[in-house]
Amino acid sequence: MSSKIKEIFEQACHGLVIDQGLAQRIHQYVVSFINKNPDHSQFFGGNLIGVQVVRFTDADKNRWFDEILDANEYALRESIAVLPEVNGANGVFNVAGDPMNESCIWLVHKFLNASGMTHAQKIAAMTDVLKALQIKFITSRLYRHFKFPADKGAAEATYAALSNKYLIKTEGSWIKVLEVRCADIISTSSKHFDTISKMESDGRVVYMVNDIQGRIRDMIKNIYNEFLKVHKTGNRIHSKSGTVEFDGEDVLREKTGGLEGYVRYLKSVIADKNSFIRPELLDVVESVMETAAPKHVLTTLQYLSNNYLRTANDQVGELIDKCLIHSFGYFSANRTNLRANVDLPALLVRLRGVYTSSRSSDPDLLELRRAMEEIVKKAIEPKTPSVISAVRTACLLYMVARACTKNHYMNSTTREVA
Repeated sequence: MSSKIKEIFEQACHGLVIDQGLAQRIHQYVVSFINKNPDHSQFFGGNLIGVQVVRFTDADKNRWFDEILDANEYALRESIAVLPEVNGANGVFNVAGDPMNESCIWLVHKFLNASGMTHAQKIAAMTDVLKALQIKFITSRLYRHFKFPADKGAAEATYAALSNKYLIKTEGSWIKVLEVRCADIISTSSKHFDTISKMESDGRVVYMVNDIQGRIRDMIKNIYNEFLKVHKTGNRIHSKSGTVEFDGEDVLREKTGGLEGYVRYLKSVIADKNSFIRPELLDVVESVMETAAPKHVLTTLQYLSNNYLRTANDQVGELIDKCLIHSFGYFSANRTNLRANVDLPALLVRLRGVYTSSRSSDPDLLELRRAMEEIVKKAIEPKTPSVISAVRTACLLYMVARACTKNHYMNSTTREVA
């Protein structure tokens, strides 16, 4: 027994060859959409919602039917719409009855059962198909909530306020979120695996489409509700006092000389706890790195202060060198963004993404993480990987923040922050 939906696509796409060539076309379709313009690439590579305009247009839909399926969308829509399971489904015209949505389930089924493809090729092809489907869903939800671009400061504050129950918080980018969802859907333990494998029931196919769309809808809706709270209270990513000034333009001048000056400055204050550890800066770091326990961050910073120039190989001094060389390299590579009215917390949000990226192969960054982790492990208990990682990132952010507020503290050592 096979579903009527399956039979409809088998007939409409009878000439379609399910092979690695089709898989490559689908992959290119997804990649080209993600990189269609700067807004698209920044959204999928980032972790904010509402700031960038990302739209799935009729032209994108037409490409799917012309370049991927080579089928008539309108004929498919008419055939699917009369099916009892589809007619009885909520949101028939938007979700269950949409021929592109149903085609994605059919393609995943076909790739899983394709001959002449390796297991890895099948997984990659199914993942790309489900990426295309979820891209369609997520852009639709974003359009519903954000018809105009959102304030970036509010979006960054929203992200900072999210807990680790949100995938975007644990994965760090929207494309990674979609990849995790794809892996869950095609897993052999997934509640949809029988549908993918056999495609025997129209009701199960409709349920699968609605379930995938519903999870995307709820995820975006919940984050949007957090955004509304931020917007209502007027919160933005900024220091609690609003008086901690970031030396934005200064760190862009004369890369070598500027770097040396900030390295010397940080080394000159680190041995004095009162000069090095500033409560207002700890507040800023805490606001953008909520997973790090403040007491562990403070203990590690005190360890850095106590042990500067007190070990044979000057481990702390070398860490300062590595940290500021890496961060100034980032500043140099992102000059335009740095000049665009970026305040200190917003900069730290961006650096946090760099420090926590699981995909980075930058040897300097990997060495910086290793060096900071060694110190954290000596400074605190417990030594679980998640605790070490969070404190490592928070302390690196603090060191950059302390260096890049040099002028603020040098110009006025008596400022108080409320």
